[in-house]
Amino acid sequence: MDKLSKGEQVVGGASALLLVMSFFSLWAKVEAGPLTARGNAWDSILPAFLKLALVLVLVALVLVGLKASGTTLTLPVTWGLAYTGLGALITLLLLLAVLIGPDDGGVSVIGFEVSRGFFLLLSPLFGAAIAVGGYMHMQGETAAGPAAGPATPPAA
Repeated sequence: MDKLSKGEQVVGGASALLLVMSFFSLWAKVEAGPLTARGNAWDSILPAFLKLALVLVLVALVLVGLKASGTTLTLPVTWGLAYTGLGALITLLLLLAVLIGPDDGGVSVIGFEVSRGFFLLLSPLFGAAIAVGGYMHMQGETAAGPAAGPATPPAA
């Protein structure tokens, strides 16, 4: 963990927490009369772009893991920009998931209700934490000088 900046630690921690949270059944609630069922983030009643956001969370976690293991990987952008971009896209997708909410599958029966769960409402904060961690790392890269970013050819 000594190889990671504070920003990368935030990216890794928020990504890991969001990924673990995705398996808990607090993302959506289905009530049908006296019966209540709860769903996790991978259930079909939640929008597909929520799953895309979680795949991007996994990508961010893999990038942090590669950096922590000391693997050299050349990205077309700086690490901080990659983390920030991923975090921003994840946040956007999670906000869309909150706005659209779970799908009721077209069932229009009296007493049947599908509602958003606590983790669905909380998830954009973790996406924002990934973006903020990426921004923190990006600030450290610019403070460290041009050696931290991609190589630039000499001016002609």
